[in-house]
Amino acid sequence: MQRLDKWKRTDVLGKIIRATDSRIICLYGGSSSSKTISALQYLTTWGLESTEPLVITVIGESLPVIKKSVLRDWQRVVMRGMFDPIRFNKQDNTYYFAKGSILQFIPGDEELRFFSMRHDIVLIDEAYNITKGIFDQVEIRTRMQILLTWNPVAPFWGQKLEDQREDVTVIHATYKDNPYVEESIIKALEIRALTDPNFYRVFVLGKYGSLEGLIFKEETNWHKVGYMPEDYKRRILCLDFGFTYDPSAILDLRFHDGEFWVNELEYKSGLVNSELAQVLENN
Repeated sequence: MQRLDKWKRTDVLGKIIRATDSRIICLYGGSSSSKTISALQYLTTWGLESTEPLVITVIGESLPVIKKSVLRDWQRVVMRGMFDPIRFNKQDNTYYFAKGSILQFIPGDEELRFFSMRHDIVLIDEAYNITKGIFDQVEIRTRMQILLTWNPVAPFWGQKLEDQREDVTVIHATYKDNPYVEESIIKALEIRALTDPNFYRVFVLGKYGSLEGLIFKEETNWHKVGYMPEDYKRRILCLDFGFTYDPSAILDLRFHDGEFWVNELEYKSGLVNSELAQVLENN
């Protein structure tokens, strides 16, 4: 594939191209590191140059998020003067390239949507917002390659892929890998980092931290233990019914000495009522 001279390219795009033989490419790191833009440039190159018509898919958290983030970035930054409004169907958020390939933007807020949808290349943007179930359905229906991008706000299923498989390439980047990032953004990142250690770790260094805005933070408001208190003021068993593809959850909640204790007794898909009843009876 030839890269387009119109683009401002970082080394992240070069690393993606060098990983063309990998089934999965994971791009994670700090803010303004060009992860998503580079991934979109890679997908767009396929769409513009492939003589074989390809189905290229970008998956985001929801349609409103897609329109305000990855779709807007693709139109304004990646396509720029190349974007032809006539080729873009606003109804289904699909762009039709001249050589027959399509680029479609699809929300990842419903797993059933992906049960019959086939792809050639897929980008899952901010993958920590997408369930592992959706990834599994997408992978078994994707012919060529899957790219994932994310900021390491907290551990999730995507970071385990490298340990579980040999066909995965992991690319880490920060704003220092992007020579085109504006000085005002760099300054804003560095000022915020001075007073927020978690922000500095996640969005500047691109290392794993904890979710922004959590009310209860691990090791600050809660921690893991290997037991439940036998002397308690109140105990409640909670059941959240699941469906075929959503898990059912059963929790043992106990109030002890001004503290709130939680034990996950069951979290599983496909359980029928008799099986749920057995878990409750056993506890």
